[in-house]
Amino acid sequence: MLYQGLPQLPIDLLVEIFIRIPAFSRISLRQTCKTLYDASKQRTLWIHCLKKMIKECGVFGPSFQFDKMTHEQLEAAANVQLRFRCNLAQGRTSAENVPFSPLLPLDLPSAEISLVPGGRFLISFRENLLQLWDLGIVGCGLQEPLVIARASCALPSKKSPFIEVDFEPGSTELFVTVGGYGREGGHPKTTWRTIYKICPLDHTPTFIIIGQLNSEIFGAAGAAFFDIPRAIVAFGTVYMNEEGLGGDIWLWYITQNVLVWWTEGAQTYVGY
Repeated sequence: MLYQGLPQLPIDLLVEIFIRIPAFSRISLRQTCKTLYDASKQRTLWIHCLKKMIKECGVFGPSFQFDKMTHEQLEAAANVQLRFRCNLAQGRTSAENVPFSPLLPLDLPSAEISLVPGGRFLISFRENLLQLWDLGIVGCGLQEPLVIARASCALPSKKSPFIEVDFEPGSTELFVTVGGYGREGGHPKTTWRTIYKICPLDHTPTFIIIGQLNSEIFGAAGAAFFDIPRAIVAFGTVYMNEEGLGGDIWLWYITQNVLVWWTEGAQTYVGY
């Protein structure tokens, strides 16, 4: 049999085998005998599996606090993707058939909200107030939602607000974009945005402005904005300040606060 010699292996090798096989295979393998079942309960195994899930799924790592989680909580968090796929496979093939029910009371009518991937932190923007909420350490039970940071962010008049959240893999910082858009020719057009960074795990988390954009001041031609992961691309005549910093095409890599731009026909780029 395929698994016949496994129970005789040292525990550290069994844990390494569990780490290397797919999530569904872990569940099947642990059911073959008591030795393998006990090996699957090792805390180090599920710490590794959870870190792997965080990396592969683009989850915000600080959502989990490993030193406060039991091995059962670590296992549940690491297998959340598997459970979701299994639930959908059991006859639930459309969103209409998946039951949803409120878990936490959040009184945020008419607010723009964004749940940070991982489920612990939530960003809200309402009436010019930007807030960071802590919903509790994932896997350790629900807690009363707690506002841990606030910042005043005045939205230009006649602009419809939106918020976006991003982060670098492995980072403890969040980058929050608060923007506003108007309409041009009946179509929405982003014209204004402020980008903040914040570290939710700081003793006193604080929203810090790292940059602002307003396409309405970029000359008569204006600029067309396109969002890509962790960056903003603009096409058009762009000038960032009176010294003439700018070009015909530019890209701002938000999470590293790096700006590069190209001039039409140029073979090189300039950046800082």
